[in-house]
Amino acid sequence: MPFPREKSPAIVMMGSSNPGKELFVLDLEIQTVPEQITNTGGNLIDFSTSPDGKRIVFSAHNKHGGADLWIIKSDGKKAAIAQACGASRCTAPAWSPDQKTIAYTYEDAADKTPYITLFDLSHQESSPLHEASNPEPGSDPTWSPDGKWIAYWNIAQENIQVIRPDSQQRFFLDSASGDAGSWAADSNSLYYADLLIRPPIFQSVILRAAVESPDIPIELDLTADGEEVSIAQPVCHPKEAVIAATLQGNIRVAGRQLVEIDLDSGQRKTISSDLSKIPSDMAWSHDGNLMVYQLNPGDNRAAKTEVKIWDRSSGTSTTVAEGFQHPAWLR
Repeated sequence: MPFPREKSPAIVMMGSSNPGKELFVLDLEIQTVPEQITNTGGNLIDFSTSPDGKRIVFSAHNKHGGADLWIIKSDGKKAAIAQACGASRCTAPAWSPDQKTIAYTYEDAADKTPYITLFDLSHQESSPLHEASNPEPGSDPTWSPDGKWIAYWNIAQENIQVIRPDSQQRFFLDSASGDAGSWAADSNSLYYADLLIRPPIFQSVILRAAVESPDIPIELDLTADGEEVSIAQPVCHPKEAVIAATLQGNIRVAGRQLVEIDLDSGQRKTISSDLSKIPSDMAWSHDGNLMVYQLNPGDNRAAKTEVKIWDRSSGTSTTVAEGFQHPAWLR
């Protein structure tokens, strides 16, 4: 059996089901074919797994033209609506580390402006992340590992906003990445990408913003002297000062490598070197020994997406599914 571990690792991902998408689970030790666990009629939009891997929250189109939030057990049982949203759209859910709150993007049916909203699981009710007197549009929230901060993409200002829900303390980070970055394991820093103009090229670089001094983000020196590469999509390791990131060595070539970078030494390990593909959706396993990622077809539109597992100890990648998207770890 592949990938032997003390506890069998498993992933969940989106897959096609006429006429739309559903969720599928794959136990990496005992299954070779992903098993469908949702039956939304193809109305699935996106999802997030709980930290303990026992539940999944997902958003799905409803009959009113909006999207509701549902919660289902990871074995596909006990699916139930958590937040009915009518003609409004509730999407991009994210579990808090203590599993008490789900942050999500709420887009009102009337003005179409998205805002981050918090769903309290114990009281079964939602409330805005921001105080009513000082709202900020945003989408795609992500929690710091200690649960004290939420980072999200600020729609209005086209940058990253980071906020403490309890005190409303906040700061902004200039970025052209379109996403909210990745939190360090200790929650003290946020790593994110930005596009810099360095004639004659545009170059994507990784920056680190410390929550104690966010006004002075530090550009990481991750390239060799004279090396003109773009590094983007950082994903922090859950225990070590290491990130996974995409690396584009030639801006004229759409394909990218996927690499692991030691933040102390700058040393790289190659995860994927196939420049005919574009990596995305990287996620470390909870113990940091494995990484799941998605390879998207480049110019070959007939090719299928691939979901792959990289074993850090052996340095090898294995394709575990084809035609599926957005893999995430259950355990």
